[in-house]
Amino acid sequence: MATFNADSNTWYHITNSGVGFTGSLGSASASDNGAAAVFIHAFNASDPGDSWQILPISNTTLAIRSKLGTARHQLDVNLNPMESDESRTQPRLAPIDMLSKSQQWTIQPWTDGESWKLQNLANGTSYNLDVHPGVGEPLFMSGTTEELPKREGQHWMFSSMSAINDRAFSTSEIVRLDYRQVPYRTTDANK
Repeated sequence: MATFNADSNTWYHITNSGVGFTGSLGSASASDNGAAAVFIHAFNASDPGDSWQILPISNTTLAIRSKLGTARHQLDVNLNPMESDESRTQPRLAPIDMLSKSQQWTIQPWTDGESWKLQNLANGTSYNLDVHPGVGEPLFMSGTTEELPKREGQHWMFSSMSAINDRAFSTSEIVRLDYRQVPYRTTDANK
């Protein structure tokens, strides 16, 4: 079984086999405390929303960040009652919460040897990141995960673009939990 080996100091172009490398996973700009949309659109190498960092969190999970979303936002999933799939779950960029399972992803190989499935820890392996067919349609977490027939929107591909070389996106600055920043609360037992 192939293993996805990401370089956390690399910007990646992420797409799926439905659109190929002329398309791209893109993101909108996010405010400091707000969420932002993610979508499939025509690839533009100079668009920071088309550049993605894949950052190991543990031996099995990853965080995915957009250059446009800055180092303060990660790919996340959120309940959306308007989503037509039974999961009612769609991805978005959201402010970093390293303890949130909705921001932890796994990348597993499909048997075609060319593409990968993206699964979210909060949804589990019963759901794959997918995109509804058609232009401008949203991404969603699909509960239809069988290998055949091939669902092009679930077959993700990655291509390295350039080195990040930006301290703001450094793994040591984001992943490390700094317990000195956690407020200390006293109780009667430790007064």
